[in-house]
Amino acid sequence: MAIALRHIAKSFGTHSVFRDLTLNIEAGALHGVIGPNGAGKTTLFRIMLGLLPPDEGTLTWQNQPWDRHPPRLAYVPEERGLYPFMSVRQHLQWFGRLWGLSPTVAQERALFWLDRLALTPYAATAALDLSKGNARKLQLALSLLVPPDLLILDEPFDGMDPTNVHLIQNVLQTLHQEGMTIILSSHNLDFLETFCTSVTLLRQGHVMVHGTQDMVRQSLSWWRLVIRFQTPDAARRLAAWQVDGVTALAQDDLYTAIYQVTPQALASVQLDAFASYGPIAAIHLEPPSLADVYWHFTASADKGEPG
Repeated sequence: MAIALRHIAKSFGTHSVFRDLTLNIEAGALHGVIGPNGAGKTTLFRIMLGLLPPDEGTLTWQNQPWDRHPPRLAYVPEERGLYPFMSVRQHLQWFGRLWGLSPTVAQERALFWLDRLALTPYAATAALDLSKGNARKLQLALSLLVPPDLLILDEPFDGMDPTNVHLIQNVLQTLHQEGMTIILSSHNLDFLETFCTSVTLLRQGHVMVHGTQDMVRQSLSWWRLVIRFQTPDAARRLAAWQVDGVTALAQDDLYTAIYQVTPQALASVQLDAFASYGPIAAIHLEPPSLADVYWHFTASADKGEPG
């Protein structure tokens, strides 16, 4: 494993963020951290970056103490951490020198990331005048001038249009394929479900669920029953289904109904009966979505249930 956090505790005055946080993240993972605002995501990142010392507990990188053998870290915060009157090119050249690159190599790396992140048209633009999306791309470029062992990104797609989101996704996928360990937070659960190899859900400083996508989605005791009708009729599709263990869950569009069904109820569900609601095009079962897991565990925590 790349990262191991053991029994981490952190408080700010009387407010306790973590009491006994234990977490493992595998080397080379593309790992998503999710949770409501105030769950502890940013505090977790800052502890990993060494910006905040834990009150208790230990961190290791590749089985070595974090403070003695830290990874080469790069962090892209949610805030715009740029010099307002420096241009994009000046940022890249300056930070290249801070990374210890020679002027020639710093120039080469700057040109590479200007091109790779579609920032060349803005090379002479001051950071103050960049759009939020282009500022985020510049922050990412600065973090990658020298490839880090561990890249941490806090809401990396905030303020980006779909074209730039796709561009950054491709960059991160390439880095992941090259073996870089990447940790990111995002409120876009549909994206994280298809993008990340593993996920941690935090709620009030506690790990509610953690593991690979399959492990996380299988943490619930039910499946989705998805029924696609040939003709649209919302009232007919979502008619009450009087079978224990089956609940109308959602609708994706005017043709599709989604039901929540337990494994025990599957034996008693007569799927042909759904035909009384209209002609059926397709029926299939699928695991719960990451959004289903999120809402289940955060709602359980809100009710004081063990999740």
